[in-house]
Amino acid sequence: MTVALDLDTSILLHQRSQCDFKVRDNCSRKCIKKQLHLDEFLDALALFAKVVLFSSAPYAACVVKQLDPRGTHFQYVLGLSDCMLWHDTRLGKEALFKDLAILGRDLHKVVLVDDDPGFFCQPGSGNEIVIGKFTGQRSDDELLKLLPVLQSLAQLDDVRPAVRTYQQPQAQEGNKPGSGYIQKVAARDIMTIVACEGLDRTDTYRIWDARVKRAGFEGVAVTEEIYEKVSGACASRNKEVKERM
Repeated sequence: MTVALDLDTSILLHQRSQCDFKVRDNCSRKCIKKQLHLDEFLDALALFAKVVLFSSAPYAACVVKQLDPRGTHFQYVLGLSDCMLWHDTRLGKEALFKDLAILGRDLHKVVLVDDDPGFFCQPGSGNEIVIGKFTGQRSDDELLKLLPVLQSLAQLDDVRPAVRTYQQPQAQEGNKPGSGYIQKVAARDIMTIVACEGLDRTDTYRIWDARVKRAGFEGVAVTEEIYEKVSGACASRNKEVKERM
């Protein structure tokens, strides 16, 4: 799976003070504040996805050098020149959008994470996940909530139906994972963990799903409590994998 990440107010913020690092933007220097768990998020994401930075910010490449000095996380950077211009009928004017076709990847396995839905040419296509705007607060845990969602999507042949299911409750209930997503997607993680096979085996869900049905078991609704337990198990496993590397 390929994950395209937005930059400003999604995973970091440029502000006047209290920055984690500075980058040069033309003749000035930008003070950059990272989301609290950004490094942890990028470390875990690189284990199961190809990561691309897709940002209209002119200093995006400079930021990547700071976030990923060894070049182990980001495959490449797409910038302002890679955005497309179109006439937005909603705004009644020309606007920029991020055309994921430029990635040259199968869009069944591509997700764009952005806090601004205005950059999506076709809202509801199933490739976009809208996250909360990062405003610099130290308590922001948006990325930690997003990580198990992306882990589950990485196991699917087509991410779009699951993303649509996930996004609909998001718009109504804020940033909590929607019950539709929990019941339809996170159940794969639960079955995989119970099978003691790990999350890397894409065929695990299909095999065990067939076995339990043949055995006469019936599925039950996955509650938020179960979802949180699975998320914790996934996070623990990613930590163990990272320590072994």
